[in-house]
Amino acid sequence: MTGSIPKLSLASLRSRIRTPADTRLADRLAIAVFALFLMVPFAGFLLREPKLPVNENRPLHPLPDRPVKRWQWTAFPFTFDRYFNDRVGFRPELLDLRRRLLLDALGDSTADLVWVGRDGWLFTNSIGPNSLPMPPVEVEQRLAGWVDALRARRDWLAARGIRYVVVVAPEKSSVYPEFLPDAIRRHPPPEIGAILRERLGPEIILDPADAIRAAKPTTPQLYFRLDTHWTDPGAFPAYRELGDRLARAVPGFRAKPYEKFWHQPNVNDDCDLPKVLGRPPADWIETMPIFRVEGDAYRELPDDSILAQLRDRTDGLRHILPYVVESPVGVGRAVYLHDSFGHNLKRMLASDFRRLVCAGSYGFPTDVIDAEKPDVVIQLFVARAVTLADAKPIRLD
Repeated sequence: MTGSIPKLSLASLRSRIRTPADTRLADRLAIAVFALFLMVPFAGFLLREPKLPVNENRPLHPLPDRPVKRWQWTAFPFTFDRYFNDRVGFRPELLDLRRRLLLDALGDSTADLVWVGRDGWLFTNSIGPNSLPMPPVEVEQRLAGWVDALRARRDWLAARGIRYVVVVAPEKSSVYPEFLPDAIRRHPPPEIGAILRERLGPEIILDPADAIRAAKPTTPQLYFRLDTHWTDPGAFPAYRELGDRLARAVPGFRAKPYEKFWHQPNVNDDCDLPKVLGRPPADWIETMPIFRVEGDAYRELPDDSILAQLRDRTDGLRHILPYVVESPVGVGRAVYLHDSFGHNLKRMLASDFRRLVCAGSYGFPTDVIDAEKPDVVIQLFVARAVTLADAKPIRLD
């Protein structure tokens, strides 16, 4: 039998498998699927009540005003885009699907604000958007602004005979770098506390990072695995270092030893990092003890006159309520300014001073300090505040 075997090619196979009718059907199906993906979210926008996922702790973006001026026309596409994105149909379901694919299946972060580390550890992105380092020029500008502001605050207080101590809470990434994602571990964020201490001197800046790292072998967990913040066991080394500094500033001051605290079991059911990633509330829970002292060692003053003055300030952190306590066993007076990392030390310091005024602020409330006339002003903030927030200039009003 003679003859050649016909050669097979990709084109010849395609022509045998797909007819023109098949091609038209496939194109129509593709168009229908594309149209469906456009129509369903838009139908949801028109027909469904808008609802933000529980992890987005904010209101819906409002409908922008009708643009009249030129700058309003320029801003309108951006503001309307935010308004529409909040109300796009089935947004919570689509975000949940995205989280299941990226985070649960692939182990990748669904938010620029969070790094997904090893063994279930989550970290705050402290170096800038998209996990890219902030340009060195901008970092230097922010650092210089904070150095100038803190030095001005120190000088203002020194002129009134008041000591100033700034505590820089280290990032979780500098205490547990072994759990960071590989790319971040190879290029870790700068240690802001050490930089500020070098520029301003240890008489102003207290950087407890080394003391906290030294406690790792004997302390189970110094930071929450699922949350931004340090635990009470992690804050305690900072409290002890602060106590040594305050003993030189306030006559008779003594920080309490470890044995003076009783450890109360506590469930943190609002861990912030899983929430940002869109995980369900069942994944926001972590149990760690909090340190308490006996209730009769101090008393809170909920009607103190200084509280109204603190609540009305525009440079305060509104989610942190001001707090005033007095203690019969404490010595001296103090004003304590802090961000969310300061809650642990607030409990530990509550019985150490005769009078302690606490307020959430990155600023410097000179009017409150003048009214209180403290022996010492303590200011505590987490390291990333220096690179992610501008320092407020001192107010001399």
